[in-house]
Amino acid sequence: MDVKPYFRYWGKAKPGQDEAGAQWHLLPYHSLDVAAVAAVWLDSSSVIRRRFSTIAQSDEQHVVAWLKFFVALHDLGKFDIRFQLKVPDLLKDLCAESALPLPSANISRNYWHGEYAHFWAYHDLAERLQWKPPANFWDEMEGEKLWEAWQPWIQAVAGHHGKEPTNFNGQDEPWGVSPAILAHDKQARLEFITEIEALFLKPAGLSISDQPPVCDVLFLAGFCSVCDWLGSTTHNRDGEIRFGYQSTDEKPADYFNKRVPIARTLLEESGLLVKVVTVGGMAEVFSQFKTPQQVQTLVDVLPIQQGLTLIEAPTGSGKTEAALAYASYLLAEGMAESIVFALPTQATANAMLDRLLEVADRLFEQTDMVLAHGKAGFNPRFIDLKRGASRHTPQDEQNELEASVHCARWLGQSRKRAFLGQMGVCTVDQVLVSVLPVKHRFVRSFGLGKSVLIIDEVHAYDSYMYGLLNKVLKQQRAMQGSVILLSATLPLQQREALVAAWGGQADVFSPQDEYPMITCVGVVKPECFTLPDSEKQRLAQLPVREVQVSWDEAADMLPDDILQQRIVAAAETGANVVVICNLVADAQALKISLSGKTSLPVDLFHSRFRFRDRQTKEQTVLDAYGKGEKRKQGGVLVATQVVEQSLDLDFDWMITQLCPIDLLFQRLGRLHRHERVRLEGFEQPQCTVLLPQNQQYELHKLIYGNKNAPNSRVLWRTERKVRDNPIMVFPLVYRPMIEAVYQEEAWEDEPGAIVSEYERFWKEDYASYLKANLITDVHAVWDDDDSNVSLLTRDGEMSLNIIPVVETSADQCFLGNTRLISALEEWQRAEEVMLNTIPAPASWKKQGLPSEKEGVIWLVMLAASEGRWECVTDKARFSYTADTGLTMEQR
Repeated sequence: MDVKPYFRYWGKAKPGQDEAGAQWHLLPYHSLDVAAVAAVWLDSSSVIRRRFSTIAQSDEQHVVAWLKFFVALHDLGKFDIRFQLKVPDLLKDLCAESALPLPSANISRNYWHGEYAHFWAYHDLAERLQWKPPANFWDEMEGEKLWEAWQPWIQAVAGHHGKEPTNFNGQDEPWGVSPAILAHDKQARLEFITEIEALFLKPAGLSISDQPPVCDVLFLAGFCSVCDWLGSTTHNRDGEIRFGYQSTDEKPADYFNKRVPIARTLLEESGLLVKVVTVGGMAEVFSQFKTPQQVQTLVDVLPIQQGLTLIEAPTGSGKTEAALAYASYLLAEGMAESIVFALPTQATANAMLDRLLEVADRLFEQTDMVLAHGKAGFNPRFIDLKRGASRHTPQDEQNELEASVHCARWLGQSRKRAFLGQMGVCTVDQVLVSVLPVKHRFVRSFGLGKSVLIIDEVHAYDSYMYGLLNKVLKQQRAMQGSVILLSATLPLQQREALVAAWGGQADVFSPQDEYPMITCVGVVKPECFTLPDSEKQRLAQLPVREVQVSWDEAADMLPDDILQQRIVAAAETGANVVVICNLVADAQALKISLSGKTSLPVDLFHSRFRFRDRQTKEQTVLDAYGKGEKRKQGGVLVATQVVEQSLDLDFDWMITQLCPIDLLFQRLGRLHRHERVRLEGFEQPQCTVLLPQNQQYELHKLIYGNKNAPNSRVLWRTERKVRDNPIMVFPLVYRPMIEAVYQEEAWEDEPGAIVSEYERFWKEDYASYLKANLITDVHAVWDDDDSNVSLLTRDGEMSLNIIPVVETSADQCFLGNTRLISALEEWQRAEEVMLNTIPAPASWKKQGLPSEKEGVIWLVMLAASEGRWECVTDKARFSYTADTGLTMEQR
């Protein structure tokens, strides 16, 4: 029997032999392995099939046929002598009978088979499909429309290695290669295309001469990449053979049918096959709630459609539950097969993980849940989820959580896969990466596209991040996905911008719109849903939530001695008090000052701790001021903005430095958050706002401005609202105050200096927005690592990463650790670097710090006292304790 030319090409190779005795895996077989994964996944997932067919505007049978065909072409560029020469000895074995003269292996350098898959598809099929430009420039190219239809498909599948190829024009003939080899390569490619045409297209009544339908390049590239990852799996996590190597000839159709059951097993093991069990709705997902409240009462009347949904409601009113309940309807109706929940900070993402674990088994038969952020690998709950996926004993089945919710090891191996499971919890930067020029961004895009994307605290981002978020919304809409945005405080301009980004009509809103409100944007005019009359009447009968707001002036916006004594006295009588500062240095100084006035421990929580210490701090704060049994009866927490959003904390009295009105409302949401008996004198929520003297906002206007321009206007206007409103009634104050503070027109009595400063701020802010739009179109590709994620998702100078160490005669050690860093294994060192890193302002570079090495500053410190280390430079003194974190004092 004559051997087909395409059986002379290897697709995968490794040293030695596998269990079957094969040293290589033939290229057509690897291509069919990947196609088998695609076929099984498409057969199992009605959501993915529907996404592709809706985008294509074609019937599912034809779309699935095209998908299997093009996925099988993903490595077409490997049918090229330059790729085959990457393992010369293997090529000699494969070509031993052909007597073809082999060129030098040097020509294989810099050959990328992804680009050439696109290139060869064009040139090899040009004659048959008549899409090559005619010799006469003025003549019409007969197959032009056919190539235009082919191009996005081949571009998408050829980009599975990280970067989707653009229109690629390589050289027709590689230098130094004989015509015989060139002809052999071309014949192999054409015969393989004919083979998979017969295998996948003809049974659906199609041929390559037919025009493929529309596809979304990113969605297809992501799908193909995941199929390729699984199709390249030789062994599973237990060492069992999956797609083992085969170097003997077999009919492609027989081989493909033999590999389909293996593909199904791999998809199951990897956590990618989904079974939704919910029928949707509040009663189904949150059966513990007897009666839905506030925006939760709207869930059952919202249109079940793919689109953008904005939920605006007060802090603590049940927005998260409403979003999940609405998402459950989309799951039940086959409009999505997973949920991705994005939050502003690592702390809030960690807290959301715990909340989602409680409802996961009400949504899916078995949930693979992934936590994705820079420090996710150190989260104890996520570690348990990953361990749970490895347990197979009967005793494990008795634990309901482990049996129903875990994280498949395959999903947990890479952040690129964070959105492929049934539920993903992440920081918002992980979502923004899907529109940035990093490797395999389209895998994230694909995961989001098949999901309901929920973004919490959507008001909390700057203009640069909004520029990226708008691209995310447009991309999600193009992929027929859904997005739910949550906010207690969304100004009119932001609502309009978000709706416009989705493609909806944005001029339907008004500053006088009711609040709370849910806005749904589908393919027609946005629909606004407000609370039903019955719920309005119920809320009207409840005690009004009034926050007593007082203010205190101070030159540095810090409590004076009198106020500090009041704080201490309140805590000593059993009240839980929080002081929120805008600056870490202010929080550190205040903690020290308050600690000298009371025997009670004063808790401190901010971002400038080693991660290992911050983890402990975060849990201590949640235990002491949260809802659980460990809650303190009398305590003081000094914190920064890290407690501003999403953390379920509850205080009797709040003292806060002045901040923008929407963030002030977020902070006030931590007052009387839970139903409990309050101490005498604290029966009503109380907040004292610290104001500057003579409107000297100093560093604070930089924090809430742009990196290039301060913004005093938002602080000046908020200060006016604080001074004029000693009682704030919620939720009545949300809409009018936020709209007033953020309106574009100047107030009648607004000082000219503030107006002028704002004009400069607006220009810089808009420039940041435009910069975000430009960077998404950059063709360069960066690695998907922490430093690049931070760099690309933030506008401005990156914060410093400082690792404090002590120096011995032999080597350096991490603080409080006697083991030499040089003695650590590579993985141990990487883990310890992560645990010991402290973020610090970029401005500290001017304080005599050592130079960065690979993005890290190794700061040698000396033990100053028990548990305290110091480093003194010509310009500053740096100190670290696990209690106060890293401090800097200028000399």
